[in-house]
Amino acid sequence: MDELRDIKPLVPLSEPWPWWLWLLAALVLVGAVMLVWRKLRRKERAPAAVNDAEAARLALAAIRGTRPRDQAGAERLQSHIAVVLRRWIEASFDVHATEMTTEELTAEPRLLKALGEEGRSNLVALLAFADAVRFASRPASPDEHAESVERAWALVDRSPT
Repeated sequence: MDELRDIKPLVPLSEPWPWWLWLLAALVLVGAVMLVWRKLRRKERAPAAVNDAEAARLALAAIRGTRPRDQAGAERLQSHIAVVLRRWIEASFDVHATEMTTEELTAEPRLLKALGEEGRSNLVALLAFADAVRFASRPASPDEHAESVERAWALVDRSPT
């Protein structure tokens, strides 16, 4: 034991996680808690389910009183009416109306049974008018467009669903 070694100074231990990793973990945790809290709050405020006829009424109510300024506006308006009516038919009467032409809808027996002759002829007239404005660029007066919206409203409102 003739040789003695000097004692070396203590080496400080490094932290297993640097401070910025702790901060990052805390931010992620706070973000996750906020997302869960918002999702739970959103579920509490969820509106009651709307039936098919009511959804169609709401969509038509949004465009009630709308008067197109030009042909492009008229085409958009009539396209909206046609889409609302076709989706309402699909949901209410189990008829694949979005995949059918207006002529095919005319011959559909389930529509006659559900809407009656007057309701079906009114529906076909509305869709034929919409097709003429959209695809044949038929000029129509603002009153004709307003009447179209009102007739669609009345058709959905009188439906048995």
